[in-house]
Amino acid sequence: MYQFLLGLQICVLVICLICTMGLVRLKSFVDLKFLILAAICEDIYAAGYIIEMTARSQDVAMAAYAFQYMGLGFVAFLYAMFVFRFCGDKRIPGWVWYLGFAFCCFIVFLVFTYKHNNLFYASIEYVQDGLFPHVNTKKGIVFIIFSIWEGLALCSSSFLLLRKRGFLADKGEKRKITLLFTESLIAIASMIAVVFGITGGYDCGSLCIGIMLVLTTVTATYGRAFDVVGIARDDMFTTVSTGLIVTDVKHIYLDSNDAARQIFPELEELEPGRSRCIHEDEIFTDKNDFYFDRGEKSYHARYSPIFNKTAAKSKLVGYTVIIADVTDVRRQMKEIQALKEAADAANEAKSAFLASMSHEIRTPLNAIIGMAELTGKEQNEAVVREYVSQIKAAGEVLLGIISDVLDFSKAESGKLDLVPVDFEFADFINSIINIINMRIGDKPIDFIVDVDPKIPRVLYGNDVHIRQIFMNLLGNAEKYTDKGHIKLTVNFREEEKGIRLYGIVEDTGIGIKEENIGELFNAFTQLDVKKNRWKEGSGLGLAIFAQLVTLMNGTYKVESEYGKGSSFFFNIAVDVADRAPFGGQVRRSEFRVPKLAAFSLYNTTLRENVSVDSEITPEISDYSDKKILVVDDNKVNVRVISAFLKHFNIVPDAAYSGQEAIDMVQKKKYDLIFMDQMMPEMDGIETTVHIRELGGDYYKEIPIVACTANVVKGVEDTLYQAGMNDFVPKPIRFENLEAKLAKFFNR
Repeated sequence: MYQFLLGLQICVLVICLICTMGLVRLKSFVDLKFLILAAICEDIYAAGYIIEMTARSQDVAMAAYAFQYMGLGFVAFLYAMFVFRFCGDKRIPGWVWYLGFAFCCFIVFLVFTYKHNNLFYASIEYVQDGLFPHVNTKKGIVFIIFSIWEGLALCSSSFLLLRKRGFLADKGEKRKITLLFTESLIAIASMIAVVFGITGGYDCGSLCIGIMLVLTTVTATYGRAFDVVGIARDDMFTTVSTGLIVTDVKHIYLDSNDAARQIFPELEELEPGRSRCIHEDEIFTDKNDFYFDRGEKSYHARYSPIFNKTAAKSKLVGYTVIIADVTDVRRQMKEIQALKEAADAANEAKSAFLASMSHEIRTPLNAIIGMAELTGKEQNEAVVREYVSQIKAAGEVLLGIISDVLDFSKAESGKLDLVPVDFEFADFINSIINIINMRIGDKPIDFIVDVDPKIPRVLYGNDVHIRQIFMNLLGNAEKYTDKGHIKLTVNFREEEKGIRLYGIVEDTGIGIKEENIGELFNAFTQLDVKKNRWKEGSGLGLAIFAQLVTLMNGTYKVESEYGKGSSFFFNIAVDVADRAPFGGQVRRSEFRVPKLAAFSLYNTTLRENVSVDSEITPEISDYSDKKILVVDDNKVNVRVISAFLKHFNIVPDAAYSGQEAIDMVQKKKYDLIFMDQMMPEMDGIETTVHIRELGGDYYKEIPIVACTANVVKGVEDTLYQAGMNDFVPKPIRFENLEAKLAKFFNR
């Protein structure tokens, strides 16, 4: 019997060594290192026991006994660690494992120092009875504790395997776990046999643990218990950033990953298999697809049923709630939606603008073309003058529309310049009142003016755009008021660096619907189109008004009652050059402006023509001794400027390209050059640069005035840097041309 057991023990040792090498080949699998260490410890245990079985003295037997515990002391603990990790149980804190390892080391120390203590062995003797001579020991208190420790480690491992099997639906996986569970029972049985001494002195623990590890290795190698796919699935469930919650068919909570517990911290309090899942966020109501918010974040949840597909018929066994953080996605979707709405609104505005511009531009163009054609057929000089007057008026309307578009474009892009100058408030306000009064004409409208006479006499600011603010509001009031009155009120308040003008324009016109007030200052907008389709305008007046007021550090608001009238309020900051009151010491009064007559507020002196039809003709200078060159590729433009210059007794030369202009200035000396900016091949800027580079004082000093339709901010700097001395905007007005001639010829 002895020979048989010894041979069996040697065979187990050899097989264990082979299995250990097989496990080492599988070391790439997660947590297999603990099983490898357990197998190595079993090899030490089995080798030590073979030495004990062949020993013929107590000293050799005890040395072998101590050597065995270098493996036996750790094998159960390492196997338990392997099972815990394999089953994915992470609830045991790390310090427990360190404490267990320290306890195993303490046991090995007690065995090696058995001669100096009786904690592990109370007594030791070498006996000749039993199956073969062996060491017989009386167990100490620590041995009993160690046996209990081993038993708990092995039993808890078996329990965990059995528990894991209960959660599995796949029959193949269940079979693998069943094999591992059965194999773990072999070690438990051997431990019971050794503790109760029923093996006649033969320690079957080495043999049984070896068999258990061999079978475990076979299961691992051929049964694919450590399938990478399965491990990856478990790892993915734990570490994936998407929240996952698993319940049974009755919504009993079974498991969740870290991401889900971060979203729902209350999941930590739920007991798997017993507690129902939370309901306050309607996460567990069998919805297929829905969104919900928690705190400042948004989530998308998808409710996915779990079916057992290995059964004869697919059976519903539970649900998985898949929760994804879509905060950024929803924010981006909102931004995209806002951009889409803005693009749609811009597209609608563009369409409305093009339709409006088509009508507004064609109306004065129709008058210009029609009157021009009639002028060519008319012989009566008085009628011709009337036609020409109407052509000019239509041209002014067309220029106003284009100016509105350009002003708005410049304001929107931040290129609108506010160039401050000193200006007389009396002249400023009187000209506005008289222009609006002429527009009102004989309409049954009272024009009422209430202006504080203590407003400073000379202000310092951009009078052109301040005038535009008043004119846009008053022009709108005149356009949409057919009866009743229009009232202009102007107040002021002293400020540290100047004053703040407060303006109010009231009318008894058509009014504005409450729901439309928010759109009133949008570009290209004409409200109540069906009712106002006959009213002319680009839809930019109030948008430009709003931009200008904001640019002048002011605010504005509107109050209106539909069908009864509107009141527009605004304030702007203006500097002061002379604080003397423009109206003197008179009392403040409210005036009703007389129709079709010149009006002077508080009898202040008018310095401008107050009547649109004024017949006053200023004296025109004679520059017949001056030589002027007009450079423009458009012959009509050349004829217009030449016709203007004829009034100053000037017959200019003409060049229709940049190169032609360069050639002409080298053949003849000119007193002034009017240079078109935009020309093909060589534009006005390039031509000017070439002229300045010709050398000599004449080419460097000859005045060059640009004629340009490009009046956006920054253009003048480009012109001056090229060597030009000044510019006149297109369309060229007679008074502008006269001012430039006076500037360069009356020095």
